Amino acid sequence: FDGPLNNIQEAPAIGNGDLGALVQIYHNEFRLHLGKNDIWDARFDHRARRGVVTQDDLIRLSRDYGFRLEGGAYSGKPVFDRRPPRGLRYIDCDPGYDRHVFPCPKPAGLIRILHAGSSSTRIQTVVDIRNGVVTSEFEMDFGWHGKTRLVLEAFVDREVNAVRFRIRQVEKMGTLRLCIEKPPDGRDASVPPPRVRRSEEWQGTITQTIPGGYGVAPFQWHLAGVFPRPAPGRSARPVEAHPYRLWQAVELQEGQSLEFTVGVATDRETSSPLRGARRSVSGSLARARALAGSGREGTYERALRAQNRAWARFWDRSGVELGDRELEKSWYRNLFALACQIRPGAMAPGLVGNVATWESSPWHGCFTVNMNTQKMFLSAAPSNHPEWIDGYADWLDHLKPGFRHLARITFGLEGIHSPHMVFPYVKPERQASSNQCGRALGMTGWHGQP
Repeated sequence: FDGPLNNIQEAPAIGNGDLGALVQIYHNEFRLHLGKNDIWDARFDHRARRGVVTQDDLIRLSRDYGFRLEGGAYSGKPVFDRRPPRGLRYIDCDPGYDRHVFPCPKPAGLIRILHAGSSSTRIQTVVDIRNGVVTSEFEMDFGWHGKTRLVLEAFVDREVNAVRFRIRQVEKMGTLRLCIEKPPDGRDASVPPPRVRRSEEWQGTITQTIPGGYGVAPFQWHLAGVFPRPAPGRSARPVEAHPYRLWQAVELQEGQSLEFTVGVATDRETSSPLRGARRSVSGSLARARALAGSGREGTYERALRAQNRAWARFWDRSGVELGDRELEKSWYRNLFALACQIRPGAMAPGLVGNVATWESSPWHGCFTVNMNTQKMFLSAAPSNHPEWIDGYADWLDHLKPGFRHLARITFGLEGIHSPHMVFPYVKPERQASSNQCGRALGMTGWHGQP
């Protein structure tokens, strides 16, 4: 990419299948917009039983009163050929999903590297899909002050939920600012502001909490950063804690570099997160700090070698050679994008992938099972990555209690019935229900397609 990438809709993605990042480039800043598959506000002010019309009642309404829906899938209005008796319960066309912002995925936060660039800064960025590493080079000419050049590398660790940076000062530049941020929720006033802690001079954490409610326990995630210390050729100020932000000022001499690591951990992570294993709420902050590491020099290079090996194993299992070279490139780019979103043992990606760009995503970022969720997994066998189906199967296991509840209240049957829109982590009795799209009998069958 030549030049800035400031529109988040254009941002290329990197990730390990659970933790992901969208890459944004400004003339004076490199920014990673973070997301994670299990960061969901799962509160849901909805009772499936209140809105569901049983199959028996639906048959009776259609047969005896000429019931039908006219209009769009979400705006259809009930129409009757014959007036039903007073008090007869008929289909609820507005189940009230938009009464609150929740449920929806939430952005994890931002990592920002700010520098002295101006509007004339020349920028070149490469996302190397062989190893999941993004490299940006910023070059500036300040006239009689001279030229400056900064090279920044970053990757989401393939093995653990950490983001790693190496920044090299090729030619003299001014002060750099390394920032970790979690802005306050701009849509939901019930979400408290993040808590910023400086654990010591060179380390700190940011914790965001989603309050409990509607049968869902409170939920936290943590961003932990290990910032560079002073060293020969490098001056570094102690980390400062501000509302919503940790930041550090650093200056590098020509030819010098620094390393910077951010770890991300959530309360919902376990060794088997979707099979009912016990959550580790108290340990998630410690895990984030451990993922950020100690800040010792050389960590980036060791992690990069492991990163190269991990991606080599991935690509060794997948390859095509096509006469149409542009189509071949597209195949590899799209397979890389899927690998950044899907990971066995982690929550499957929803409608907006594993990086929510705003606090309230379109269609609540849900799992829509009229093909949108399944299609991400249909390439698993043809691309020789059947392990992705494990993540899909775990996701179905996670949702089965809600599907069983819907089967009982809708059809009076034991078994499962899938709605059209599905939300993770909600109580079974609060799972989404719809008498329109959700009544399509193909939904449950489509679940088995991958």
